[in-house]
Amino acid sequence: MGKIWKKVTTKKQIEFVRDIGSSATPEFTEWVDLPVTAKKLVPEWYKQTERFTGGKLDVNMFASTPSSAPSSNTDLGACVPFLDSMLSGYLIQLWTDVIVTKEEGGIHINWLVAPKAIEIRQDNAARNLPCPSGFLKKNMAWVNPIATKTPPGYSALITHPFNRFDLPFITMSGIIDSDSYHSGGNIPFWLSENFEGIIPKGTPIVQVFPFKRDNWESKEGDKIMKDKVFKSGWLARSVTSGYYKKNNWTKKSFE
Repeated sequence: MGKIWKKVTTKKQIEFVRDIGSSATPEFTEWVDLPVTAKKLVPEWYKQTERFTGGKLDVNMFASTPSSAPSSNTDLGACVPFLDSMLSGYLIQLWTDVIVTKEEGGIHINWLVAPKAIEIRQDNAARNLPCPSGFLKKNMAWVNPIATKTPPGYSALITHPFNRFDLPFITMSGIIDSDSYHSGGNIPFWLSENFEGIIPKGTPIVQVFPFKRDNWESKEGDKIMKDKVFKSGWLARSVTSGYYKKNNWTKKSFE
């Protein structure tokens, strides 16, 4: 009798733990929500983004002859790589409302419940770090109560939620070798200088993206690679839209 082959799908596991030991108020840290998959927090502005401007493909915008340069009314909703990044990994959410007020003496930041949400560092901390335009030149950090553990050989990119330029802050990026180091730690961020109001509980403040560590080296692509580049571009332009998603995109799974 012939062998019966069964396809086995294995999933890597990432573990999140409330870092109670590092908190000054451990009795409250256990009530902090664990991270959720990024696909659960797609922002409303993206849900309203169209695949085509005006709602449908405008065939009249394409050139009348293949020899001339075509145009298209595809919108951001048609960009699979843009959305793919927003659906990948996990999001740490703010566990309390954070209130930002401005007074003559400067900016004041308060939150409603423990554990501590933000650490404001000394003015001379990271003084050589360039501050992005439109943000306060004040070094602040999220006091992250979530520890991350990945399988051997895997690290975690800790960064600002991908493509979330609507948020009134920019979380800085770091890579943690989370297969051997497990702690929440503080994550620096910049606050918009024009923001005053409430950053609501549940706002994503950090994206956690696990990846496998490998050794890399760069080189210039050879003629075979260049031919593939030209072919890929030609094939993608040969259809009005959707070529990449149909032929190249691989669905990722984060649960």
